[in-house]
Amino acid sequence: MKKFLKLTLVSMVFVTLGFGYSTNGKLEVVATGYKTVKKIGVGATFTDVKFMYKANKNFTTFLKSMNVDINALSVSVLSDVDQQLKNYNVAMIFKKENGAKSSKITAKIVDVKGNDKKGTLDISITMNKETKVVSFPYTVKDGKLMAEASINVLDFMLHDSFNEFAKALIVLHENRSCTKVGLKLSIPFTK
Repeated sequence: MKKFLKLTLVSMVFVTLGFGYSTNGKLEVVATGYKTVKKIGVGATFTDVKFMYKANKNFTTFLKSMNVDINALSVSVLSDVDQQLKNYNVAMIFKKENGAKSSKITAKIVDVKGNDKKGTLDISITMNKETKVVSFPYTVKDGKLMAEASINVLDFMLHDSFNEFAKALIVLHENRSCTKVGLKLSIPFTK
């Protein structure tokens, strides 16, 4: 009987240790660029994304364990019209032949101010071998953490490649390709 009780208690401890915050779906990243003087938004995702994390009982520790590696050349514009051509055009910004140093984007949550309801994530983003920390206000609803911020691609030293992109699309963008990009993240999780 004592042996059974010990085994039960040990099992309960292991089961309890196993519970914590974990993802229960796919990370969604949507980048929105803007064109024309009306600042018409064009959204895009990426098809080659590696998302790593470690489950943890502590929400902050769980979030700070997250790392993302993105192949920027795998851009997929959210469009029903000429999607393949639009993918090619946006990928110009990350191509070495246009002046970019790297087509790899990495991101890591380096600080969390808040709780499992709302707060701010400080995310270290490395793009074109340049690193910037960007603050993303977030909210949690229906088991998803949703965060939103914006960056300027020129902060990542993409001047040459962005100019090539803007020049190629000067007519379609009515001479206005914005360097500001909106970023939306959605992380489904469970406790």
